[in-house]
Amino acid sequence: MDNLKPRFTVLVVDDEPVNVELLEAYLHSEHDVITAFNGFEAIDNAHNKKPDLILLDIMMPDINGFEVCKILKSSKDTAHIPIIMVTALSNRDERARAIEVGTDDFLSKPVDRLTLKTRVNSLLRLKSLQDEILRERDQAQNYLDVAGVMFLVLDNEKHVKLINKKGCQIIGYTEEEVIGKNWVNHFIPAYLRDEVDKLHSDLITSSVSGNNLVENSCLTSMGTERIIRWNNVALRDTDGNVIGTLSSGEDITEAKKAELLINIQKIAMDAATDGLSILNERSEMVYINEAHARMYGYDSPSELLGKTWDILYDPVDLEIFKTRYMPELLQKGKWTGENRGRKKDGTFFFQEVSLTGLDNGRNVCIVRDITSRKEAENRLQEYARNLKRSNELKDLFIDIMSHDILNPAGVARGFTEILQCIETDKAKLHKLSIVEKSISKILDTITSAANLARLESVEEVEFIELDLNSMILEAIDAYKYEILASGLQIEYQESGPYYARANPMISGVITNLLSNALKYGSKGGKILIRVEDFNKEWKVILTDFGDGISDTDKNSVFQRFKRLNVGDIQGHGLGLAIVKRTVDLHGGRVGVEDNPDATGTQFWFTVKKSLADPV
Repeated sequence: MDNLKPRFTVLVVDDEPVNVELLEAYLHSEHDVITAFNGFEAIDNAHNKKPDLILLDIMMPDINGFEVCKILKSSKDTAHIPIIMVTALSNRDERARAIEVGTDDFLSKPVDRLTLKTRVNSLLRLKSLQDEILRERDQAQNYLDVAGVMFLVLDNEKHVKLINKKGCQIIGYTEEEVIGKNWVNHFIPAYLRDEVDKLHSDLITSSVSGNNLVENSCLTSMGTERIIRWNNVALRDTDGNVIGTLSSGEDITEAKKAELLINIQKIAMDAATDGLSILNERSEMVYINEAHARMYGYDSPSELLGKTWDILYDPVDLEIFKTRYMPELLQKGKWTGENRGRKKDGTFFFQEVSLTGLDNGRNVCIVRDITSRKEAENRLQEYARNLKRSNELKDLFIDIMSHDILNPAGVARGFTEILQCIETDKAKLHKLSIVEKSISKILDTITSAANLARLESVEEVEFIELDLNSMILEAIDAYKYEILASGLQIEYQESGPYYARANPMISGVITNLLSNALKYGSKGGKILIRVEDFNKEWKVILTDFGDGISDTDKNSVFQRFKRLNVGDIQGHGLGLAIVKRTVDLHGGRVGVEDNPDATGTQFWFTVKKSLADPV
């Protein structure tokens, strides 16, 4: 049975070889013996060979046994090794000093074999028990260290007695930096210290029974805070007395941040004006915001949660979606389009739908009520149809004026001119003159109105290269009799050509402005015409010396049927409207200003230069 007993390693230290040999002889049958013949060798063997017990002589020349024992007991690696002092000294002071440096027992020289064996085996049994306790402690510590949560033991004064590796990782300190420190004062934010201190005090005084679950923050070595969910219990000794607290803590900082972000996102989704829902792989609605429920006429999202989305659509619309649009959703992972939604009361509304597929078979659906937009589009389409009919009626009216009114009026004016030639009665001639002027005004008004109507129906015109100089000369020649009759002088310094990118209708702008100047210019005065170079444009200016135009009339002079009431001059108010529309079609500008040199008015317009014309 003795063969089953464990063999221990004993270190024998003595500067006398014969003493070493004797002790080795006593022990070798039961234990493994290693030797050292001075203090330094003893310290080295103790650290490197880790003996289970040391027999240490006191009186050695280099470093005595007291110093060796003191060094070994102060080292964490060797402090647990039992040491028996072997000495010939027997006075009480030497024994007191041995106890002071940490020796575990004494043997007096000469050593008795039985006494040696008894003392050695007794200490080795105690060492064995101590090693078992340490192994169990280390195993428990390993369990704590591999745990995914923080373990913390505080005494009744809140000093840290134990903290595992996870706890050290969370707060960023080493175990040595934490053990012995007051947990509340060193590792809890100032604003929480009173609360945490009271919590632990209540546990210690048994004011709180059972487990205590709380969430609070602790400080890290970087000065930041980590949020910990704590499970706290009171620690008791064998007599039931509270000796501290045990806490397990889970770091929930990131979870709290994620929870906050999710709550913010949920608030944002719930506050959205668009409807938002999430469908699982079975097409069941697992999330619905308030707007989505309201849009379909439901009081709360809870009425739709867990139901399939097909209850929100008419079977006909649903079939159209499945056959026409579902393939695109399956292929591309998204689809956007318009559809009809069915409300809880069975009524329908127009909607814009966006569907996006997720990896887990779910779909995100965003819905916008576009009923108002659809109604506006319908009104706009109806307006466009009415406008088209109005334009058709306008074109018909223009055709009627051009063919059915202009022709008879022209015939009437012709016969009136014939009667004026053969009539000799002055009274009749006067009346015929009035008739002829009235018919001419009718013809002029109808022609101008037809021209303006045609211009307003035109969106684009074709441009060619034209010479403004030639057009100005042609306009002056066309009005030579009116110029002569008015007594006005036309001043135009011809220095062209002025090549412009324009439509031939631009000549009507020049003739209209010249006609306007002849009507409102003073008799016996003059009209100035000039063309100025404005980089990429020509600016044509016609200036008269008449009564001028008020600032109020300047703002509306280019409007239809806006005629200036100056003297007894008659007109239909369409000429300048035609000018404005023609210039607009050319992308130019038109305006009216006071004559800068005298009374009168200055009309002008711009037209783009020809591309071939050098700038």
